[in-house]
Amino acid sequence: TGNLPAISGASLTGITTGKIGQLVTTTKTGTETSSSTSYVDVGFNISITPSATSSKVLLMFYPRIGCNTGSANVMLKIRNNTAGSDVVNSHFAVSRWPSDGQSAYYTQPQPMVVLDSPNTSSEVEYRMQMKTNAGAFQVNMSSNTGGYSETEVSTIMALEVLV
Repeated sequence: TGNLPAISGASLTGITTGKIGQLVTTTKTGTETSSSTSYVDVGFNISITPSATSSKVLLMFYPRIGCNTGSANVMLKIRNNTAGSDVVNSHFAVSRWPSDGQSAYYTQPQPMVVLDSPNTSSEVEYRMQMKTNAGAFQVNMSSNTGGYSETEVSTIMALEVLV
């Protein structure tokens, strides 16, 4: 612990400050399963209505993902249905499921945090989409590894950043 010296007359370029205007959260307790090799909706959505067109939306998706094969790559992305496009120019995350001698049935968190500029004061819905190259994936899949059989829970947060 300690004190930082006061800085006077300094300026930072390229940094925008703002305040949080609102927070919306959603918890997904059910499961969604697919073996699609094309992106599909997985019932993991959230809506927020920005108070101004200049507002940003900070999205924090925390899905629990499982897959029934150790050789799968599962791709995730977030879509903004108002703009009809991927958030942050096709922002995506890829997970690869490990396999061991017991089973390929693992679950893991796959957090995604992105900042969107929806440029609207109308309601915006964000949704997670997923696809796989092998096997079936499942949102909130319970794991059978090591005797653990609890169903996972996923959450989404959307924060309006006033700028």
